[in-house]
Amino acid sequence: MKNSLDYKYQPIILIGAGRSGTKIIRDVIGHHKDISVVPFDVNYIWTIGQRKENDALEAHDLTEDNRNLILKQFNKISDGSPFLLEKTVSNSLRIPYVLKVFPDAKILHLVRDGRDVVESVMRQWGEVRDAGYFVKKMKNFPIRYSLRYLVDYLTNWFKHALGGKGNQDYIWGVKYPGYQEDLANLPTLEICAKQWMICVETSIRQLRKIDQSKILEIRYEDLVSDPKRHFHSIAAHIGVDTEGFGIAKLSNKNVGKHLGVFNTEQLKAVMSIMGPTLAKLNYR
Repeated sequence: MKNSLDYKYQPIILIGAGRSGTKIIRDVIGHHKDISVVPFDVNYIWTIGQRKENDALEAHDLTEDNRNLILKQFNKISDGSPFLLEKTVSNSLRIPYVLKVFPDAKILHLVRDGRDVVESVMRQWGEVRDAGYFVKKMKNFPIRYSLRYLVDYLTNWFKHALGGKGNQDYIWGVKYPGYQEDLANLPTLEICAKQWMICVETSIRQLRKIDQSKILEIRYEDLVSDPKRHFHSIAAHIGVDTEGFGIAKLSNKNVGKHLGVFNTEQLKAVMSIMGPTLAKLNYR
Protein backbone atom coordinates (compact mmCIF):
# COMPACT_ATOMS: atom_id res chain seq x y z
CA MET A 1 0.00 0.00 0.00
CA LYS A 2 1.28 3.44 -0.90
CA ASN A 3 2.42 5.39 2.13
CA SER A 4 0.77 8.69 1.22
CA LEU A 5 0.62 9.90 4.81
CA ASP A 6 3.75 9.63 6.94
CA TYR A 7 4.39 9.47 10.67
CA LYS A 8 7.55 10.48 12.52
CA TYR A 9 7.46 8.15 15.53
CA GLN A 10 8.17 4.49 16.15
CA PRO A 11 4.81 2.76 16.81
CA ILE A 12 4.63 0.33 19.73
CA ILE A 13 1.50 -1.83 19.74
CA LEU A 14 0.58 -3.57 22.99
CA ILE A 15 -1.60 -6.59 22.21
CA GLY A 16 -3.64 -8.26 24.95
CA ALA A 17 -7.15 -9.30 25.86
CA GLY A 18 -9.19 -6.86 27.94
CA ARG A 19 -8.22 -6.81 31.65
CA SER A 20 -4.95 -8.62 30.96
CA GLY A 21 -2.99 -5.73 32.45
CA THR A 22 -2.61 -3.68 29.28
CA LYS A 23 -3.56 -0.42 31.00
CA ILE A 24 -1.02 -0.64 33.82
CA ILE A 25 1.71 -1.84 31.43
CA ARG A 26 0.92 1.08 29.11
CA ASP A 27 1.15 3.52 32.02
CA VAL A 28 4.45 2.08 33.25
CA ILE A 29 6.04 2.21 29.79
CA GLY A 30 4.47 5.59 29.06
CA HIS A 31 6.27 7.07 32.06
CA HIS A 32 9.39 7.11 29.88
CA LYS A 33 10.27 10.58 28.59
CA ASP A 34 10.74 9.36 25.02
CA ILE A 35 7.41 7.55 24.78
CA SER A 36 4.01 9.17 24.31
CA VAL A 37 0.88 7.09 24.81
CA VAL A 38 -2.65 6.97 23.50
CA PRO A 39 -4.35 7.47 26.89
CA PHE A 40 -7.33 5.16 26.34
CA ASP A 41 -8.56 2.47 23.96
CA VAL A 42 -9.41 4.03 20.60
CA ASN A 43 -11.41 1.37 18.80
CA TYR A 44 -13.27 4.21 17.08
CA ILE A 45 -10.05 5.24 15.35
CA TRP A 46 -9.04 1.77 14.23
CA THR A 47 -12.50 1.10 12.79
CA ILE A 48 -12.84 4.30 10.77
CA GLY A 49 -14.61 3.45 7.51
CA GLN A 50 -15.63 -0.05 8.63
CA ARG A 51 -19.21 -1.32 8.88
CA LYS A 52 -18.70 -4.67 10.59
CA GLU A 53 -20.77 -5.70 13.60
CA ASN A 54 -17.69 -7.05 15.37
CA ASP A 55 -14.07 -6.01 15.93
CA ALA A 56 -12.38 -8.65 13.76
CA LEU A 57 -10.85 -7.03 10.68
CA GLU A 58 -8.56 -8.38 7.97
CA ALA A 59 -5.75 -6.54 6.22
CA HIS A 60 -7.77 -6.42 3.00
CA ASP A 61 -10.53 -4.49 4.85
CA LEU A 62 -8.23 -1.45 5.04
CA THR A 63 -8.29 1.02 2.15
CA GLU A 64 -5.60 3.61 1.54
CA ASP A 65 -8.04 6.42 2.33
CA ASN A 66 -9.06 4.84 5.64
CA ARG A 67 -5.44 4.22 6.56
CA ASN A 68 -4.66 7.89 6.00
CA LEU A 69 -7.61 8.90 8.19
CA ILE A 70 -6.41 6.55 10.95
CA LEU A 71 -2.85 7.87 10.74
CA LYS A 72 -4.14 11.45 10.84
CA GLN A 73 -5.83 10.75 14.19
CA PHE A 74 -2.73 9.11 15.69
CA ASN A 75 -0.51 11.92 14.43
CA LYS A 76 -2.77 14.39 16.26
CA ILE A 77 -2.41 12.40 19.49
CA SER A 78 1.37 12.10 19.26
CA ASP A 79 3.21 14.80 21.21
CA GLY A 80 6.35 14.65 19.09
CA SER A 81 8.09 11.94 21.14
CA PRO A 82 10.21 9.39 19.24
CA PHE A 83 7.80 6.58 20.23
CA LEU A 84 4.02 6.22 20.39
CA LEU A 85 2.46 3.40 22.45
CA GLU A 86 -1.09 2.19 21.73
CA LYS A 87 -3.02 -0.64 23.40
CA THR A 88 -6.61 -0.96 22.15
CA VAL A 89 -7.62 -4.46 23.26
CA SER A 90 -9.75 -5.16 20.17
CA ASN A 91 -6.52 -5.21 18.16
CA SER A 92 -6.03 -8.75 19.46
CA LEU A 93 -8.49 -9.79 16.72
CA ARG A 94 -6.87 -7.89 13.83
CA ILE A 95 -3.08 -7.84 14.03
CA PRO A 96 -2.46 -7.98 10.23
CA TYR A 97 -4.86 -5.03 9.84
CA VAL A 98 -2.93 -3.07 12.50
CA LEU A 99 0.37 -3.85 10.80
CA LYS A 100 -0.99 -2.61 7.50
CA VAL A 101 -1.46 0.75 9.23
CA PHE A 102 1.94 0.61 10.96
CA PRO A 103 4.17 -1.85 9.03
CA ASP A 104 7.21 -1.12 11.19
CA ALA A 105 5.41 -1.42 14.54
CA LYS A 106 7.08 -3.19 17.44
CA ILE A 107 4.66 -5.53 19.18
CA LEU A 108 4.41 -6.36 22.87
CA HIS A 109 2.15 -9.39 23.35
CA LEU A 110 0.80 -9.56 26.89
CA VAL A 111 -0.73 -12.79 28.20
CA ARG A 112 -2.37 -13.38 31.57
CA ASP A 113 -4.12 -16.24 33.32
CA GLY A 114 -7.59 -16.17 31.76
CA ARG A 115 -9.27 -17.08 35.03
CA ASP A 116 -8.01 -13.86 36.62
CA VAL A 117 -9.00 -11.97 33.48
CA VAL A 118 -12.58 -13.26 33.66
CA GLU A 119 -12.82 -12.36 37.35
CA SER A 120 -11.76 -8.82 36.47
CA VAL A 121 -14.06 -8.52 33.44
CA MET A 122 -17.04 -9.67 35.49
CA ARG A 123 -16.48 -6.70 37.81
CA GLN A 124 -16.30 -4.32 34.83
CA TRP A 125 -19.44 -5.54 33.09
CA GLY A 126 -21.99 -2.76 33.16
CA GLU A 127 -19.77 -0.42 35.18
CA VAL A 128 -20.13 3.23 34.18
CA ARG A 129 -17.04 5.26 33.35
CA ASP A 130 -16.82 8.49 35.31
CA ALA A 131 -17.77 11.71 33.56
CA GLY A 132 -14.16 12.94 33.50
CA TYR A 133 -13.06 9.92 31.49
CA PHE A 134 -16.01 10.40 29.15
CA VAL A 135 -15.19 14.07 28.48
CA LYS A 136 -11.50 13.32 28.01
CA LYS A 137 -12.27 10.65 25.45
CA MET A 138 -14.69 12.85 23.54
CA LYS A 139 -12.09 15.63 23.07
CA ASN A 140 -10.27 13.56 20.45
CA PHE A 141 -13.26 11.78 18.97
CA PRO A 142 -13.40 12.01 15.14
CA ILE A 143 -17.17 12.49 14.96
CA ARG A 144 -17.20 12.94 11.20
CA TYR A 145 -15.72 9.48 10.62
CA SER A 146 -17.11 7.52 13.57
CA LEU A 147 -20.64 8.80 14.12
CA ARG A 148 -22.17 5.33 14.41
CA TYR A 149 -19.64 4.34 17.06
CA LEU A 150 -20.34 7.56 18.96
CA VAL A 151 -24.11 7.01 18.95
CA ASP A 152 -23.72 3.47 20.33
CA TYR A 153 -21.19 4.61 22.92
CA LEU A 154 -23.37 7.49 24.14
CA THR A 155 -26.51 5.34 24.26
CA ASN A 156 -24.89 2.67 26.41
CA TRP A 157 -23.08 5.21 28.61
CA PHE A 158 -26.26 7.09 29.49
CA LYS A 159 -28.31 3.93 29.98
CA HIS A 160 -25.76 2.56 32.43
CA ALA A 161 -25.37 5.94 34.13
CA LEU A 162 -29.11 6.00 34.76
CA GLY A 163 -29.03 2.53 36.28
CA GLY A 164 -30.45 0.71 33.30
CA LYS A 165 -29.14 -1.79 30.77
CA GLY A 166 -27.29 -1.12 27.56
CA ASN A 167 -28.44 -2.02 24.07
CA GLN A 168 -29.53 -5.58 23.44
CA ASP A 169 -26.17 -6.29 21.79
CA TYR A 170 -24.12 -4.60 24.53
CA ILE A 171 -20.94 -6.41 25.50
CA TRP A 172 -18.15 -5.11 27.69
CA GLY A 173 -14.88 -5.08 25.81
CA VAL A 174 -14.02 -6.85 22.58
CA LYS A 175 -16.83 -7.68 20.17
CA TYR A 176 -15.71 -11.07 18.89
CA PRO A 177 -17.42 -12.75 15.90
CA GLY A 178 -20.66 -14.36 17.05
CA TYR A 179 -20.97 -12.38 20.28
CA GLN A 180 -24.60 -11.39 19.58
CA GLU A 181 -25.69 -15.03 19.56
CA ASP A 182 -23.76 -15.69 22.76
CA LEU A 183 -25.41 -12.71 24.46
CA ALA A 184 -28.76 -14.32 23.76
CA ASN A 185 -27.78 -17.81 24.90
CA LEU A 186 -24.92 -17.77 27.41
CA PRO A 187 -24.53 -16.41 30.95
CA THR A 188 -22.17 -13.45 31.35
CA LEU A 189 -19.49 -15.61 32.99
CA GLU A 190 -19.23 -17.86 29.95
CA ILE A 191 -19.28 -14.92 27.54
CA CYS A 192 -16.31 -13.42 29.39
CA ALA A 193 -14.45 -16.73 29.24
CA LYS A 194 -15.16 -17.09 25.52
CA GLN A 195 -14.14 -13.50 24.85
CA TRP A 196 -10.73 -14.10 26.45
CA MET A 197 -10.25 -17.42 24.68
CA ILE A 198 -11.06 -16.03 21.23
CA CYS A 199 -8.84 -12.95 21.73
CA VAL A 200 -5.88 -15.04 22.86
CA GLU A 201 -6.26 -17.80 20.27
CA THR A 202 -6.66 -15.28 17.45
CA SER A 203 -3.57 -13.33 18.57
CA ILE A 204 -1.46 -16.47 18.82
CA ARG A 205 -2.53 -17.62 15.35
CA GLN A 206 -1.94 -14.24 13.72
CA LEU A 207 1.37 -13.54 15.45
CA ARG A 208 2.82 -16.82 14.21
CA LYS A 209 2.54 -15.53 10.64
CA ILE A 210 4.58 -12.35 11.03
CA ASP A 211 8.27 -11.54 11.50
CA GLN A 212 9.09 -12.82 14.99
CA SER A 213 11.72 -10.12 15.51
CA LYS A 214 8.83 -7.63 15.77
CA ILE A 215 7.31 -9.43 18.77
CA LEU A 216 8.10 -9.70 22.47
CA GLU A 217 5.78 -11.92 24.51
CA ILE A 218 5.22 -10.84 28.10
CA ARG A 219 3.62 -12.95 30.81
CA TYR A 220 1.76 -10.72 33.26
CA GLU A 221 2.50 -12.87 36.30
CA ASP A 222 6.25 -12.91 35.59
CA LEU A 223 6.30 -9.19 34.90
CA VAL A 224 4.70 -8.13 38.18
CA SER A 225 6.80 -10.60 40.17
CA ASP A 226 10.15 -9.42 38.76
CA PRO A 227 9.53 -6.12 36.96
CA LYS A 228 13.16 -4.97 36.72
CA ARG A 229 14.22 -8.07 34.84
CA HIS A 230 11.31 -8.13 32.42
CA PHE A 231 11.22 -4.40 31.75
CA HIS A 232 14.87 -4.66 30.79
CA SER A 233 13.75 -7.02 28.00
CA ILE A 234 10.95 -4.64 27.03
CA ALA A 235 13.35 -1.69 26.87
CA ALA A 236 15.74 -3.66 24.68
CA HIS A 237 12.94 -4.68 22.34
CA ILE A 238 11.64 -1.13 22.01
CA GLY A 239 15.08 0.46 21.84
CA VAL A 240 15.10 2.72 24.93
CA ASP A 241 16.93 2.79 28.25
CA THR A 242 15.37 1.04 31.25
CA GLU A 243 15.61 3.92 33.70
CA GLY A 244 12.58 5.83 32.46
CA PHE A 245 9.87 3.28 33.25
CA GLY A 246 7.55 3.82 36.21
CA ILE A 247 7.79 0.29 37.58
CA ALA A 248 6.91 1.38 41.13
CA LYS A 249 3.27 1.28 40.01
CA LEU A 250 3.33 -2.51 39.64
CA SER A 251 2.00 -5.01 42.16
CA ASN A 252 1.38 -8.77 42.13
CA LYS A 253 -1.65 -8.53 44.44
CA ASN A 254 -4.09 -9.55 41.68
CA VAL A 255 -2.29 -12.74 40.67
CA GLY A 256 -4.55 -15.70 41.39
CA LYS A 257 -7.43 -13.47 42.47
CA HIS A 258 -10.03 -15.77 40.91
CA LEU A 259 -9.26 -18.38 43.60
CA GLY A 260 -11.13 -16.41 46.23
CA VAL A 261 -14.05 -15.48 43.98
CA PHE A 262 -15.24 -18.37 41.81
CA ASN A 263 -17.01 -21.34 43.32
CA THR A 264 -16.53 -24.88 42.01
CA GLU A 265 -19.34 -24.68 39.47
CA GLN A 266 -18.21 -21.32 38.13
CA LEU A 267 -14.63 -22.50 37.75
CA LYS A 268 -15.83 -25.64 35.99
CA ALA A 269 -17.84 -23.53 33.52
CA VAL A 270 -14.88 -21.24 32.85
CA MET A 271 -12.45 -24.13 32.38
CA SER A 272 -14.77 -25.90 29.95
CA ILE A 273 -14.23 -22.95 27.60
CA MET A 274 -10.68 -21.80 28.24
CA GLY A 275 -8.98 -24.92 29.55
CA PRO A 276 -7.17 -25.89 26.31
CA THR A 277 -5.95 -22.32 25.78
CA LEU A 278 -4.66 -22.09 29.37
CA ALA A 279 -2.80 -25.37 28.84
CA LYS A 280 -1.30 -24.05 25.61
CA LEU A 281 0.04 -21.07 27.59
CA ASN A 282 1.33 -23.40 30.36
CA TYR A 283 -1.06 -22.18 33.03
CA ARG A 284 -1.91 -24.86 35.60
